[in-house]
Amino acid sequence: MILLATRTFLLLLLGLVAAPGAESPDGAQLFQAHCYSCHHSGSGYAAPTLDQLHQMSRGSILLALESGRMKAQGSQLTAEERAALAEFLGTPDNSLPGPSVGPCAAKSFSTVGDPSWNSWGVDLTNSRFQPTGSAGLGRAEVPRLKLKWAFGFPGASATYGQPTVAGGRLFVGSEDGTVYSLDARSGCTFWSYNAETTVKTAVSVDSTGRAVFFGDTNGNVLLAFSVDGK
Repeated sequence: MILLATRTFLLLLLGLVAAPGAESPDGAQLFQAHCYSCHHSGSGYAAPTLDQLHQMSRGSILLALESGRMKAQGSQLTAEERAALAEFLGTPDNSLPGPSVGPCAAKSFSTVGDPSWNSWGVDLTNSRFQPTGSAGLGRAEVPRLKLKWAFGFPGASATYGQPTVAGGRLFVGSEDGTVYSLDARSGCTFWSYNAETTVKTAVSVDSTGRAVFFGDTNGNVLLAFSVDGK
């Protein structure tokens, strides 16, 4: 009886050892089942196509599924499925090029007496109005405006908060959680700050020009200091 029980136990143990583990989620199948209807050419949606998604980093896709604009869809998947989907769609995080314009040389920064467009509504009353004197151009000059420089957001396909302009700088947040301080004339980068999730608000610069405030999709209000105005 004891021998029989021992043999039965050994057979059960061998069965457990030999049993194959659960299969890993298939990213291609997950895309077809959950994403294809919106992410293909001619879908009628403004969603990036598969080819465009392949140009994004895995980290940025995972971020979009967990806390970004695809959070609702990502919540229907397990953590393993989200990771598999990001693995299938994206490129390695260290393979993407950085911004096309390099870092700026150190330069003092001051907002004193400088026309600016700060935060969403330009002033504390949210007027969203820029006088002609501050804007530096009138209605007649608008049709003659031309593109001076362009800036690519590595690892992201969208931005949400409108840019803030102050002290000759342009501040803007990105889908991947990065906030940039750029030179308004050339687009070079003075500094960048990496938040954990997508930044959806416009950046607010304080009156001293030494700190900037912004919010992310987790409901956090974040603060970044600019040391010595750099």
